[in-house]
Amino acid sequence: MICLSLTGASLKENLSQIERYREYIQIGELRADFLRPEEYASITDFPELTDLPLILTIRKRCDGGHWDGSEVERLNLIEASLKGKFTMVDLEEDLPPQKWEEAWCEGGGRIVRSFHDFKSVPEDLIERMKRLPRSPFEIAKAAVMPNNTSDLLNIFKAAEALKGREKILLGMGDIGLPTRLLSRRMGCLLTFSSAVGTQAAPGQLDPETMERVYHFSRIDDATKLYGIIGDPVMHTRSPLIHNGGYEKHGLNALYLPFQIDQPGIFLDWAYSAGFLGFSVTVPHKQVVIPLLSDSDSAVDEVGSCNTLLRTKAGWHGFNTDVFGFLSPLVVKMGEAGLKGLTVAVIGAGGAARAVVYALVKEQAIVTIYNRTLSRAEALALDFGVSARLLDDGREMEYADLIVQTSVVGMAPHYPGNPISQYPFSGSEIAYDIIYSPEKTDFLDKAGKAGCDVIGGMDMLKAQGAAQFRLFTGEDL
Repeated sequence: MICLSLTGASLKENLSQIERYREYIQIGELRADFLRPEEYASITDFPELTDLPLILTIRKRCDGGHWDGSEVERLNLIEASLKGKFTMVDLEEDLPPQKWEEAWCEGGGRIVRSFHDFKSVPEDLIERMKRLPRSPFEIAKAAVMPNNTSDLLNIFKAAEALKGREKILLGMGDIGLPTRLLSRRMGCLLTFSSAVGTQAAPGQLDPETMERVYHFSRIDDATKLYGIIGDPVMHTRSPLIHNGGYEKHGLNALYLPFQIDQPGIFLDWAYSAGFLGFSVTVPHKQVVIPLLSDSDSAVDEVGSCNTLLRTKAGWHGFNTDVFGFLSPLVVKMGEAGLKGLTVAVIGAGGAARAVVYALVKEQAIVTIYNRTLSRAEALALDFGVSARLLDDGREMEYADLIVQTSVVGMAPHYPGNPISQYPFSGSEIAYDIIYSPEKTDFLDKAGKAGCDVIGGMDMLKAQGAAQFRLFTGEDL
């Protein structure tokens, strides 16, 4: 089930949240700790105002909630509110048994016995989950904070170890997002969501995104799993492209983002878990190459891999960035082509390698600019082109085409313009491979100077279409 955490300051606001997302949700959680005190007296009546089953939660600040009153007041409010027709109540692991618990459960209510760790994933997660339920009426719940790939995998391993047990288990934050989307596969009773603009806990998506982008209700044991790995990766638009393609072709498949820092252990786990393919983005495009069982010629020549396909022998690597980069540029240039075009490439990372490789193949004249000259020189040496030090664009020579491949300008982590001091003449073509935001500061300045511009979304769609064909054999 998708559970909507209701975080309005009034019951009227919470009814509006239910109305907005009713078609996507199966249960709600009234977070009464978000309510204004004058609303407390009406909590009992709230379940009568909706057809949605409801969980009552009044969370203390030490457990990630907003309750500022005393513990005695909180417990009294819980007991009084449960005179209303709530389906469940969330009670913390460390809360002593309450006098009313047994009678309330015998009347048809259920208790979610929970603990929250906003700093880490405890080493004894499995054992702790097993100890949580105090009676057959109770459901064990743990919300923990993974800080790295190992933590994330430990949550998935805990879910497997607890297979067959009624539970709610999730990882918070960006790293934990896949656990929210894969909760059905993990055997969880429900997963939490929140309205756009508000979160009851870090990492919650809104119900519409969960259903329309990730098709949550369709995920089952037969769903084919794909994804994208990177760090950062939550800005990615790739799930929209791939999941939209699966829906178009009627495929039971899911594509989701994984923010990871340890590709080796992640890909070992993903292979054993049955994942069929991955897109690879910064900073892992070169790191994954030693982990491949085989690779295509573009990976070998570029030294960068952006696509992984599962085979019997292991992960086969491909590079669709070359095709993706050239596609919109070829359209822009038309019959003129790229031969003899002077090109300034900004950056010297994995993405730049694919760009330089593509440009050299098309016989363009390339100069690489980078803040660390040694990296630019090393890349230039591999492809027989020139290298220069990047100094905010002050020393850049004019070129027919400027390609921005660095992370500078990517929202929200790397704001700015890597060539903020470059005086565009207006005759250049400016190409930024960043797609979030669609118009970076670099493209904005170039456009205002009169330049033709190409955004990263065009490249993303083209290379994504190539990946989709590799994953499914179908055209996007």
